[in-house]
Amino acid sequence: MPLSACEVLSERFDAAAPTNILSACEVLSEQFDTTAPTNILSACEVLSEQLNSLVSQPLRSVTGRSYPQQDRTIVSRLSRLENVSFLNPGPVDLYTSPTGKTTLITEIVLECTTGTAVIVDGSAGAGLTPGSFNVISNTTLTNFRLAGDVFALVPNGKSVQVGSAQTLVLNRVASSGTALLATVDVYGIVV
Repeated sequence: MPLSACEVLSERFDAAAPTNILSACEVLSEQFDTTAPTNILSACEVLSEQLNSLVSQPLRSVTGRSYPQQDRTIVSRLSRLENVSFLNPGPVDLYTSPTGKTTLITEIVLECTTGTAVIVDGSAGAGLTPGSFNVISNTTLTNFRLAGDVFALVPNGKSVQVGSAQTLVLNRVASSGTALLATVDVYGIVV
């Protein structure tokens, strides 16, 4: 017998540390089948409570979008930048920490969206200024060449946080080929 919507939501989502309502909807759609309906009214009441708690939180702006501030123990996607070329070397601004807050970067995920005739692997890392690698060391992007390839850049050793109003910069050393574009997602914790 399937779980009730309320049981699923109460197990997965804590009202004291609200999470993304889209995630709650995804859980509902995965758990509940229209051929075996459950108490949707109860699910809607729980989602309504979650929405009310989210709406009451202050918002922060990340790359032109506004997101509710997260609990300091929750890793979340902080920004997304699309169509970043890895054939062109140089810095790209990825994320600016909110004023009055610091951010612990947990990883930067690169997903190749276009890869054509790439013959030399490039490298990338992240820092607080163009050309620096003090947040994530410069890492060779071994075999990051074809659409669908995913590469995670993670900090090693002691973490350097992105301070109040500081910008995280992706520093690229060029690959060689005809085309290499990627979507870049930054994940971390805002403290």
